[in-house]
Amino acid sequence: IRLLACADILVTDHTSLSLFYLLLGRPIVFYRDSSVEYEPGALMLELQKAAHLISGIENIQADIKQGFHRFDAQKAQAAADKVCSFPGRAWERYEEEIYETLSLERYSRI
Repeated sequence: IRLLACADILVTDHTSLSLFYLLLGRPIVFYRDSSVEYEPGALMLELQKAAHLISGIENIQADIKQGFHRFDAQKAQAAADKVCSFPGRAWERYEEEIYETLSLERYSRI
């Protein structure tokens, strides 16, 4: 989890780590296992709306490029807002805490 703030993109499957990463507002490549079923309204479904979805790793380099190219900050923000269960802008406090804990310079999205 310490390296989340350093990563430019996350390649992941069904894991809570991806929900934390979503709060950083960066691209995610999500491996979708067709055998996994989600309940309506599941947070992983919200994550998938903001991620570049893949079903295999055969073309992972191209998929990573697509993850950057197709990244939609508004979709990521909408999903992050649903993932965050605290009122207000708790995700901003979370992001700030990550950088402070790791003694890193704040990442600029501009």
